[in-house]
Amino acid sequence: MSPNWKIAQVGWGIGFLVLIAFTWPLWWPKGQYPVVPLLGFLGKSLSTESLEIACRAQTGVMLVGLLILAAFILFRRDASQSKRYQGLLFLFAATLAAGGLLDNHRLQPWYYQTMLYALAGTTLSPKRWIAWVTGSIYIFSALGKIDHEFANLIGKQMIDVIADPIERHSGIQAGDESLMKFARLLPVPEFVAGLCWLFRTTRRTGAFLSAGMHLVLIVLLGPWMLNHSWGVIGWNALLFAQSAYVLRWGLDDLSEASREATWRLASGFSNLVLGTALIMPMVERAGFWDHWLSWALYSPHVSRVTVEVHRRDLADVGFGFEEYVDESEGQWKRLSLGGWALGERFCPVYPQARYQLKLVLASTVNVDPRGVRVVVWSVADRRSGERKQTLLGNRDQIASHLRKTSWLD
Repeated sequence: MSPNWKIAQVGWGIGFLVLIAFTWPLWWPKGQYPVVPLLGFLGKSLSTESLEIACRAQTGVMLVGLLILAAFILFRRDASQSKRYQGLLFLFAATLAAGGLLDNHRLQPWYYQTMLYALAGTTLSPKRWIAWVTGSIYIFSALGKIDHEFANLIGKQMIDVIADPIERHSGIQAGDESLMKFARLLPVPEFVAGLCWLFRTTRRTGAFLSAGMHLVLIVLLGPWMLNHSWGVIGWNALLFAQSAYVLRWGLDDLSEASREATWRLASGFSNLVLGTALIMPMVERAGFWDHWLSWALYSPHVSRVTVEVHRRDLADVGFGFEEYVDESEGQWKRLSLGGWALGERFCPVYPQARYQLKLVLASTVNVDPRGVRVVVWSVADRRSGERKQTLLGNRDQIASHLRKTSWLD
C-alpha cells in the first residue's frame, strides 16, 4: 500500500470522526430525541431505554473498530494485500449498517458513503468502486435538482445569495425569472463532474470540478451566508479534500495479480451491495429507495410531513418538544421537525415521510390519540412541483397509514 493511499484512508477516518463530533447527540442518545429504528419490529420489541443503550454500544464498537483499522493501515506495510484488512473493513461496514438499523436517523449521507467505501475495500478493485460511488453521488444529486422545487426554492436562494453583493455594487437588479434561469443551470457542472469520476481517463477532470463545487458550497453554506449545520459544512470539506487527493495522486487500482487471494464471500457480497447502491437511486422518486440514500442533497422535492399537536397535550409529549412548537394563536400548535433535529441532534431531520411519521408516533406515546394530527406530503412532481396531501387526524390513522405504505413496518 502506497504512503499516499495510507494517508488518504486515515484522512477519511479522521474526517469521519470530525463529522461524528459535529453531530455527537445523534451517536450518544440520552432521551432528548426519540430513537427510531429503520425496521418497525425493532421499535416494537425494544423499549426506548434499550434502544438508546444499543445505540451507544454500537457507537463505542464503531469508534474502537475505526481506531483498530487506522492502526492496521498505518503500521502494516502490506495492509491492502491482507485478508485480515479486508475482514476488518467488512466488520466495520457491518457495524455501520447495524447503526442504521438501530436508528434510521444515523443514515446520514456521509455515514452511508463511508459504509460503501469500507465495503469497496473488501473487493478486488477498491479504488474503482470508490470512484464509481463518488460519481454516482454527483450524478444522482444533480438529477435530483433538475426539477421545479429546486429551481424555485433552494437553487434560487443560492443564486440570490451569490447575486446579492454583485447587485449592491453594480446597482443592477436581477429579476426572479433571471435568478431561476441560473438556478436551473446549477446541476450541470455537478452532473458533468459525476460522469468524469466514472472513467479513469477523465477522473482528474471530475475531481477538479467537484473540488471547485465544494469550495463554493462551503462559502455559500457557511455561517457567514446561509448558516447550515456544521455537519453539512464538514462533509463538503471532506469531499473537497478527497477531490484534491485525486487531483494530485489519481485513483488507480492495484492489479488483481498483486493482491493476495481475497476473502471471496465478503468480496462477492460487497460487489452485490455496491452494485445495488449504484442503481437503486433510479427508483427514489417512486418510493422504493430513500431520498438520502439516493443522494437527494439540497433537493426540496422529498416527501415529508407537517405535525400539529393540540395545545392541551403539549406537556405530555416530552423530549424537549415544546421548544420547537410555534407560538401562533389557536388550539393546534405546529411542531418544526427540522428545527427539533437541528436543535437536539445537530443535523437535519431524515428527509423521508416514513421516518417522520414514526418519529411522531415515538414522541407522542403519552398523548391523547386525538391530540396529534399530520399532513403527509408526497414527493413533488418534477415539472410542476405539485404534491399529494394526505391528512391523518389522529395516532391510529398515522399508524394505519404507515403499515399500508411502508414495507419496513
